[in-house]
Amino acid sequence: MVVLDIDVGNSRIKWRARGPDGDLSGFVDRTDGCSSVRWPTVHPDRIRISSVASGREDEDLRRSLERDFGCSPEFAKTTRSFDGLVCGYEDPARLGIDRWLAMLAARRIAAGPFVVVDVGTAATIDFVSEDGRHEGGYIVPGLRLMTAALLHGTADVRVTFDPDNLETRPGRTTASAVGGGVILMLADFMRGSVDRFERSCATKPQVYLCGGDARMIGPLIGFPTVMEPNLVLDGLAIALP
Repeated sequence: MVVLDIDVGNSRIKWRARGPDGDLSGFVDRTDGCSSVRWPTVHPDRIRISSVASGREDEDLRRSLERDFGCSPEFAKTTRSFDGLVCGYEDPARLGIDRWLAMLAARRIAAGPFVVVDVGTAATIDFVSEDGRHEGGYIVPGLRLMTAALLHGTADVRVTFDPDNLETRPGRTTASAVGGGVILMLADFMRGSVDRFERSCATKPQVYLCGGDARMIGPLIGFPTVMEPNLVLDGLAIALP
């Protein structure tokens, strides 16, 4: 059986095809819409989707996949509880499916309490106790959104986020001052949040990192971390076995 898993995020679409001949994977920006994605040259028996897109975009994606593969996709949904994980939201439907799936996948590999840090367009952090109870989380702007806020809200700070030119020492140009400032601001927030959660735990929580900008933040958090870039795709296989 060939299974095509798709993660539709805010800025890009990731996919992974698993079959008897191994895995194929890739990603594309979402700038041209879901229907323009060039999918792998496979013939999936199942298609599983995690999507934070609008209902209209999800429907476009469904029609595109049915046209290309003759296979109707399954969309994962957040539930009150599943596989030993209990959702911390009063209304589980309001918790982003990407966050839920990432926690499901992390729960399978964690030996105790854990934290999932996803650094993408938005940066999210979720806390799960040793008994699998989601203790809630935070959502803040990612690195590019923080930089864009300065671009749109000031007259003289005319810079864009440059991931290849980041320094954490005090900047001597506007670009380096903004780049170092936003990455340290996010890293310090993550470190403080993990530290506060750790003080409530009997054992040290494991911190899992995912998202397109996770590698930039990881070394600055100040805690041992595990890079798991495919947590959302891994969680699809758990939520939709």
